[in-house]
Amino acid sequence: MLNFKKHILLFLFSLCISFGNAQQIEGIIRDVNQLPLLGATIQIDVDTYTTTNSDGYFIFENIKAVNPTLKISMIGFLNYSKVLTNTTKNKVLHIILKEDVSKLSEIIIDGKSKEELKRNTGYSIGILKTKKLKNLNADINQVIKTTPGVNIRETGGLGSGFNLSLNGLS
Repeated sequence: MLNFKKHILLFLFSLCISFGNAQQIEGIIRDVNQLPLLGATIQIDVDTYTTTNSDGYFIFENIKAVNPTLKISMIGFLNYSKVLTNTTKNKVLHIILKEDVSKLSEIIIDGKSKEELKRNTGYSIGILKTKKLKNLNADINQVIKTTPGVNIRETGGLGSGFNLSLNGLS
């Protein structure tokens, strides 16, 4: 029983030490005009990433690396890199990113409505309403033939072969 208590105390002590080594890294990223940067990518070492919110704020919790490297990147700005030491541990970092005017000259955003996207697809879209066809006594070829842009040429009578043409393409 005494041995069991020693193991539990040792386990609890190791937990306290491991939680004591974990650090929190948080900060605010702004541009040279002191405006917060939304969507900047922040990386700690190799596999831990986050992005800034609308206030330029980010946070990493439970970072166990001794001296992690903080890397920040954002389109239109120079990359930022800094090795964090014990003096920056559990403090709010205030980081200013400088613009990289040589790489980014303009951004073009092209927005289209759903109707415009459908018009630019290069093919027509036809919809057959099945409620209208429910009690119709017709072959599937005759039903599809009613769709604009569809042409069906039957080679014989009911159940025979056919050639299908969509907007002139066979």
